[in-house]
Amino acid sequence: MRNKLITLDEESFAISKQMANFSSFVRMATKATRDGDVELVNPSEMTAMRALVIAFNRLQLKDGGNSPRVDAILEIMNDLRIEERAES
Repeated sequence: MRNKLITLDEESFAISKQMANFSSFVRMATKATRDGDVELVNPSEMTAMRALVIAFNRLQLKDGGNSPRVDAILEIMNDLRIEERAES
C-alpha cells in the first residue's frame, strides 16, 4: 500500500469521518472507475437523457420500480428518444 494525500471540502470531510474505512472506499471507487463500473460526470456536462437514466436507476433501487415518478421518467425518456429520431 502507498499513501496519497487528498483534499476534501467540509461536507466531504464530514461524510468521510462517518465511514468505517474511507481508504477502502477510495480504493474500491478508483478501481470501479477504471473498470467502467462507475463514471465520474460533471453535472453541467451531463445530457438530459443521462440525468434521467441516473434518476430512473436510483428510483428503481429505492422504490422497486413501482412509483408514479418512475413512470413519469420513462415517459420523458420516451419523448426524448422520439425527438432525437425526428432530428436525425
